[in-house]
Amino acid sequence: MRWLDKYVLWEAIKIYRRGWPDRLVIGPKAVIFWIEFKRDDNEDLRQLQQDTRIHLIEMGFNVYVCRSAEEAKEETRKRF
Repeated sequence: MRWLDKYVLWEAIKIYRRGWPDRLVIGPKAVIFWIEFKRDDNEDLRQLQQDTRIHLIEMGFNVYVCRSAEEAKEETRKRF
């Protein structure tokens, strides 16, 4: 997934590993964070996802749970 925001290209790389967030987002100025997509407000992270999220946060990464692509784009805009 790629999108242009304020003339900056953001790259969101799909991760195919069980328990890991769905996307690794890489942007300008070394902004790197993870996004986990959930379909609705009632859907929670599974235990493996919770454990991986905690591990990534302990390593210094930000991990966001988003309910839509638009919400993910909004989180991205906040980081720049």
